Amino acid sequence: HSPLGLSRTLKRHRLKLRFAAEVVAEDPSLSAICRGWLRSPSHRAALLDARRDGIAFVQRGERLSALLWAKP
Repeated sequence: HSPLGLSRTLKRHRLKLRFAAEVVAEDPSLSAICRGWLRSPSHRAALLDARRDGIAFVQRGERLSALLWAKP
């Protein structure tokens, strides 16, 4: 996760996203990352929140991040 925190990072880049959430994992296997996210109650809740309808993935090496949000 960003050391600034998600809300500060969004503000810094002037991004206005509703119901924004970030999930991060590191593993060479995408399926292992997805399984881990869905087994974690907080990550699962962020991924399955029906209020969110947008998602972006960023990969840096084995680190995968997903940013989720609702369109304004």
